[in-house]
Amino acid sequence: MKHKGLFDLLKSHGKYLLDTKFQSYSGSANHGDAALQTTRIAIETMLEELAPNLWEDDLDRLVDFGHLISPELEMVSDRLYIATSI
Repeated sequence: MKHKGLFDLLKSHGKYLLDTKFQSYSGSANHGDAALQTTRIAIETMLEELAPNLWEDDLDRLVDFGHLISPELEMVSDRLYIATSI
C-alpha cells in the first residue's frame, strides 16, 4: 500500500464506509469525514503513480497491485465488488 494514512482510514472506518457506500455525511462526528478523506487520498496517490507513465511504457506499477489481492477479498465478502476491492 502506497499511503499508510489511507490504509489506516480503511482499517478504522472500513465497515462504516461500506455501509454508507463511501458517501460523505456531515453529521457523522464519530467518523469525521472518512469518505472524503479516503476518496481524496486515493485519487491523489493514483495520479502520483500514473502521471509519470501516461503511455504505460512501464507496467510495473503500484496501482495494479490491487488486481493481485482483489479476488481474495471478493471471495470472503458478499458485498464487495471488483472495483471496490481493487
